[in-house]
Order: sequence, then C-alpha cells, then structure tokens
Amino acid sequence: MMNKWLLTLLTTLLLSTNSFADFDFEKACNEGRGDACSVAALAYQKKNNNSKALEFFQKGCIYRDANSCAKSALMYESGRGVNKNTAKAVDFYGKACEYGDTDSCNYLGAKYYNGDGIKQNVAMSIKLFQTACNGGNADGCQNVIKLYQAYCDGGHAFSCNALGAMYFKGQGVNKNAGRAAELVVKSCNLGDANGCYLSGIAYEQGVGGTQNLNTALQYYQKSCQMQNDKGCKAAQKLQSTTQEPKQPSSQSHSQAPVAKPEQATKPATITDHRQQNETEAFYSQALKLANTTEGCNREAYDLFKQAANQGHIEASNTLAFYAAKGFCEAKSYSRMIHWYENAANHGDTNAMFTLGKIYEEGDYDQHADKDKALYWFEKCAKQGKQGCQKAYNRLRR
Repeated sequence: MMNKWLLTLLTTLLLSTNSFADFDFEKACNEGRGDACSVAALAYQKKNNNSKALEFFQKGCIYRDANSCAKSALMYESGRGVNKNTAKAVDFYGKACEYGDTDSCNYLGAKYYNGDGIKQNVAMSIKLFQTACNGGNADGCQNVIKLYQAYCDGGHAFSCNALGAMYFKGQGVNKNAGRAAELVVKSCNLGDANGCYLSGIAYEQGVGGTQNLNTALQYYQKSCQMQNDKGCKAAQKLQSTTQEPKQPSSQSHSQAPVAKPEQATKPATITDHRQQNETEAFYSQALKLANTTEGCNREAYDLFKQAANQGHIEASNTLAFYAAKGFCEAKSYSRMIHWYENAANHGDTNAMFTLGKIYEEGDYDQHADKDKALYWFEKCAKQGKQGCQKAYNRLRR
C-alpha cells in the first residue's frame, strides 16, 4: 500500500495540473502499480467520470492496493456513479482490511456489529475490531475492548482470556498485569483450558501479585484435564522441579491477586466421578454446538440446562447470561437470578458477588434487599474473595 503522505502528494500534484505529462499513472497502473491506479481513478473522479474511476479503483484493488479497495467499497456503498450494492461494498471493505487499511477493518466491524445493511455477526465484528487494533487503530482497540468486557461479564470464557491478553500487553488499555491475571483466571473458571494454563503461568511467575507454586500446579493440572498439552507439560515440569507443594495458608490466599480453583471438600467416589464426567460432557458438547451456530441452538441450550442442573458452574452462568439477554427464551431477570443462584450454591464466588451487587443496588427488577446482599457478600468473603469482604464491610457500616 502506498504511504499516505506520498499518495496525498501525488494526488495534490495531479489535481492541480490536470495532466499526466510528468507521470503516466494509467500506464503505471496497467503495469501493476496499484497505488498509481488509485491516483488515476481520483483524476477521473475529478472529471465526474465515475465509471472510469471505478474501473481504476477496482484494478488497483486487484493489485492489492488497500486505498483502491476502500474507495471501490465507498462508491458501491454510496451509489456514487454506480448502482448501490451493499454486498460488493462489504467485499471491497474486506479486501481493504486484508491489505492493511485498519480504518476499513474498524468500519466493517461496526457494520457487522450493528447489522447495518448486512446480517448481524458479532463474532465477525470482534475479529475485525481486533484486526484493526492489532494494526494500531485506536478506535478498533476501544471497540473490541468494550465487546470483550461485555461478553466476559456475561460469562464468555474466550472474551475474558482475550481481554486479559490486552491488559497484559497494554494494547488499547494501560498495561495492568494484575488485571490480566484476574481475567485469565475468570476464563479458566468459565471452562477455558488455555485460560487455566495462563493462570498457572501467572501464579508460577507471580504476575500481578503473589507467587504461589501450589496454586500454579492446580491450574496447570486443571488445564491438562481439559486436554491442553501445554498445561500437561507445565504441570509435569513444575512437579519435577519442586517438592510436593504445601497447601497455601489462609493468609497467603488472601494476598493472592486472584482466586484459586475450587477444592473438593471430601474424597470423590466412583459415582461422583461418573456424574462429573457426564456433566462435563454435556457442557463441552453444548459449547461446541453453540460456537458453530449463529443464533440460538436449542440442542446446545438444552445441554447447558442439563449440565447446570447437575451443578455445572459455567453452564449456569451461561444460562444466566442468556436469560438476561433474551437468548433462546424471552428475557427474564427472575430466571437470570435463578441460574446465578445455582452457580453460587455450587461454589462460584463470582456469582455470589454478582447477586450481592444486584440485591444491594436493586438492579434487574429486584427490590434492594440489604439482608440478601449481606448474605451473598458474606458467603463469598468466607471463601477468600477480597471484593466480597470489602463489600460486606461497607454494607455493614
């Protein structure tokens, strides 16, 4: 793609002289110079010869000139000199994005997110915003951060993981290793194997807070149980280089940057393992179906319910998100509360904290109820979640 300053210089020269005397841009275009095609097209636009302008913009796009692709898209989208054609506009914006125009990536991402002239596709919008951000587009970074945050809050594991990576790199946000660690742990607790592996790294290296090899090993093992090879190798390496780790004290846990995985309170029986395997199978199958289908997948929804009814925390959180958004069934805050309570009653401190905030503030059509808020804040505070302890202390005053 031609440097923007050079394109501007050439365009200014061309439009001020109205002549190809100094340089034959059409000839250069026909010889494969995409940037020359773009300048030649602009000359024809100045003469109000839009059909010829489009011809050269499209030729420039064939030669992988991003500006030519973007200009072709704009002509089709606006109907300037050609019949409006949204499908062709989207195709050319996509090519402009592919060839490095981050503004086109961001713009097309917004069109997919809003369903502006095309079928809404949030997954595609996130991909395009992320591409724009990776190319240094500040608007793209802000857009993808907002979406990752919203979906992470709703229980989407990958979004938490991706957002954590952005905080760790300082991409579009101030670099914050502690926040990054919190987010990858949340993604792990929502069922993301790579999030568990990254949580292990965070605790092994002390990223964002206290180093804790015991907790690191637990996360690596959890990742390994989810068939993550990197987690298995990391667990083996950590076990081979350290003695059998001791259980962390309550003091070290309270100082840790993020919560450690849920621990079993009693030995698991064969029946327990069978039910856990069945529940995890329901959830894994539901995720596969949901991630390969646009819109509601009823089979996935039913599998999420089966897993949630057997105590699966991530499935319960997913259903709470669905209920709040009106996904697969009519929006219902009471159903959302039901699934958050289900997750909380099976040990999810994030759900406990969410319920505490709902009852404290009277959100989601619930009456403010200090006693209920205190109940949930106290319950998760006893499990070591610092935010709950602070909320409980504040509300008790």
